Amino acid sequence: MEQAKELQEFGTSLLWKVSNEEQSLRQNAISFESSIRRVRSIISSLVAQKLLDCCLASKYEEDLQRAICIIAEGDAAAFFPAK
Repeated sequence: MEQAKELQEFGTSLLWKVSNEEQSLRQNAISFESSIRRVRSIISSLVAQKLLDCCLASKYEEDLQRAICIIAEGDAAAFFPAK
């Protein structure tokens, strides 16, 4: 009986930790998505003001897209808000 109680407590503790870690990862994913939108907006604004070369802006966009692909195709993809 004692061993069963210990296993139950261990299981409950583990589920609580996993849930907290999942919530943290979900918040980081949302923050990442927001950062990508903000950087894209800044790049567009700089190009419109002719303060950033289109070729450099295109390279930055490619870098952003690669970062998105790394996340979207990886294990963290499940934590992004559904579109």
